[in-house]
Amino acid sequence: MAQAIVKAYQDRGILLVEAATGVGKSWAYLIPAILFAVKHREMTVISTHTIALQEQLLRKDIPLLLKLLNVDLQVTLAKGMGNYLCLKKLEELSLERDLLSEIEQKEIDRLEEFAKTAIEGSTTEMKVPLEEAVWEKVSAERFSCLYTECPHFKRCFFFRARKLAQDSQVLIVNHHLLALDLMARLRPDFSEEKSLLPKFSKVVVDEAHHLESIALDVFAHKVDRLELVRLLGRLYSDHQPTKSRLGMIKSLLSSSLHRIPPQLLTYLEVEIPVQKRLVTTLVEELFSALEQFCQEELVVESSTDERRWRLRQEKTESSLFWKEKVEECFTIFHQEWNRLRMLMEDVRNKVAEALVSESEKELFSSHFTLLESTLEAIAWKLEHLELGVFPKETQQRVRWVHKPLQSVMENVTLVDATLDVSKHLKQLLFAAKETVVLCSATLTTQGEFSFIKKQIGLDEIDIAHRVQEKTYVSPFDYQKNALFLVPVDFPYPHEPSFLTESINFLKELIRASQGGCFLLFTSYEMLQACYKGIICSMDKPKVTYLKQGDMARGLLLEEFKKTEDAVLFATSSFWEGVDVAGKALRCVVLVKIPFKVPTDPLFQAMSEKVAQEGGDPFTDYSLPLAFLQFKQGFGRLIRTGKDRGCVICLDKRVMTKSYGALMRKGLPPCPTFFLPRQELLQKMHHFYEK
Repeated sequence: MAQAIVKAYQDRGILLVEAATGVGKSWAYLIPAILFAVKHREMTVISTHTIALQEQLLRKDIPLLLKLLNVDLQVTLAKGMGNYLCLKKLEELSLERDLLSEIEQKEIDRLEEFAKTAIEGSTTEMKVPLEEAVWEKVSAERFSCLYTECPHFKRCFFFRARKLAQDSQVLIVNHHLLALDLMARLRPDFSEEKSLLPKFSKVVVDEAHHLESIALDVFAHKVDRLELVRLLGRLYSDHQPTKSRLGMIKSLLSSSLHRIPPQLLTYLEVEIPVQKRLVTTLVEELFSALEQFCQEELVVESSTDERRWRLRQEKTESSLFWKEKVEECFTIFHQEWNRLRMLMEDVRNKVAEALVSESEKELFSSHFTLLESTLEAIAWKLEHLELGVFPKETQQRVRWVHKPLQSVMENVTLVDATLDVSKHLKQLLFAAKETVVLCSATLTTQGEFSFIKKQIGLDEIDIAHRVQEKTYVSPFDYQKNALFLVPVDFPYPHEPSFLTESINFLKELIRASQGGCFLLFTSYEMLQACYKGIICSMDKPKVTYLKQGDMARGLLLEEFKKTEDAVLFATSSFWEGVDVAGKALRCVVLVKIPFKVPTDPLFQAMSEKVAQEGGDPFTDYSLPLAFLQFKQGFGRLIRTGKDRGCVICLDKRVMTKSYGALMRKGLPPCPTFFLPRQELLQKMHHFYEK
């Protein structure tokens, strides 16, 4: 694999690699990246999906390889702009100390001390986390950044980190930051100094099966009610008027001028507060209308944690409610927002006219900049909101409304997403970079890369000549160390008895393995039902029960690892990116084949797009996605050459359906048995006794 990557570097090619657990893929791409940097002093960006892999690279793999290869390189972890303290914002907040609460003043004191000694100035460097509301006021952000014109530019933590990244030979990022950097290059005002990442020509994308889904998320336009209300609150707040931008300007004016001109005072105390309240009310009315439309005119699809409604073009075009309520609400809101923006700009101009000394003008200039940045941020959101309410006719996008059901604060989000990021990825990543390596344990479906290539834009003729494909199987002895078992006398997932039978059989499986189990579900509802059914009726074996959601993911894994008899109930996020080696994990149960939820708006739209293009949504889209996740779930079991255990799939479609044979073929070669439940349990007992 390392040799194939070296060739991709030399040929300026694109390499797709599926490397099973145990191949050592991180070493395979790190060694060429390090040696190439030594020889050519050129950076490689390494992008991962999970924090766990980033930590493995930074704390274990890279330090060891640098020592073994006897080289000294600069390796940096890049973070998003919002992770860094903005010194300019901190200075301004400190000047307005009298307007802050006692708690906020203490936080500012702590931040000022932190800024004196901080090395990187990011949230991870803080021993005690800040209040979210305070961090929002002092964190770096694109809309408020003055870049090279900022008086603190030379000391700026973000740009210092960016300079460090620019001077690095290996730069570690996550897929989200990589996609954000790519997307920024589509903006008309883009320049390299405003990019999130320094220029690079070589990139390794590990956990590459997530690249498309992350890009779809990043390239989607999202506007939510709470965010708009918060942004408007930055301009003026009835709850904390002195802490809003308008209140701060008024306070500074009072201390700078003997008497604020009457017309300006009317703007500050009457017209703008009244107009801002009206605009906020219209935001609430618009999002209430959106939610009402969904509840009354669309089929409600709900789960325990969220509700999502697909906004179909034909439905909104033919709906009288949409035209008379949603569209009218937006139109009035937009008109009143424009009036508020004009009032704010008038205030800025009148304040500038009232100032005399240069020091006063300089003091107010930063407030004007932050005021303009907030106005720009709101305007940017409104552009996306308008596209959601008045969409341009296209089959390449999908709109939906999303509402969390268990959130502390009521919120509604309007999402407008592209269905095809392949053109963006091809233009901004594959065609723009000299070398791109994409690797994962799961990139192929039915032994081919065709599905992933189509999804990310590598199947087109003008780029296909640069693409090479490699597959490397695991060196682990699955024939000796693993069993794959399917109960033949089990109901199908669609049958009413499936849940009850699952609860009963899972108890038997837990007893057979004596814990050490991952129980992997495809829905949180079934997870909860099985958890309650099992812990309430088990005859108290020596087993520790853990459930996703009861504590942070990392803490849950640590608890599982240190307890050799634990049983973990988990959903999609634990099907992959989880590494538990040794006896702690000896049984993995895949409750169902992980097909996507058919009512998910994005999945629905993608399936329709495949059908419109002449394909079959099930075989060409739904199945490949399920194949990839099924392989990931199976891959949780054997993580080292010494690991042993059983994988049990309760979904007998993996045995009875034609696609089941293809799914099994994609798994590592291990003994596979289709047995009645009692015989299956005997097979497990015999295996564990060896």
